[in-house]
Amino acid sequence: MDLNSKSVEEKIRQYRVFKSCSQSTLMGLCEVVNHPMSQARLCALASGFSGGIGGTFDEGTCGALTGALIALGFLEDDEIKIKMDAKKLYDAFKKEYG
Repeated sequence: MDLNSKSVEEKIRQYRVFKSCSQSTLMGLCEVVNHPMSQARLCALASGFSGGIGGTFDEGTCGALTGALIALGFLEDDEIKIKMDAKKLYDAFKKEYG
């Protein structure tokens, strides 16, 4: 799977104009890899993570991170690899954004 970061960033940026961080991240990642689920369904799946989990904002987990974690499940079949990648993603996010 090739996830060219520039392609992903551009797609997320395009969706972010009118969608939340969780929705934009999930939709952008899935579009770059041509995932067959509709954008409307992806948007609905990520909506509960908009503004942090349930709109908790600073009290919750960032929607961009949760959108990316949801995408891991779509883009990878191996549950052990998903968990390992999720931990790496979380650690990198925490290091960058606190």
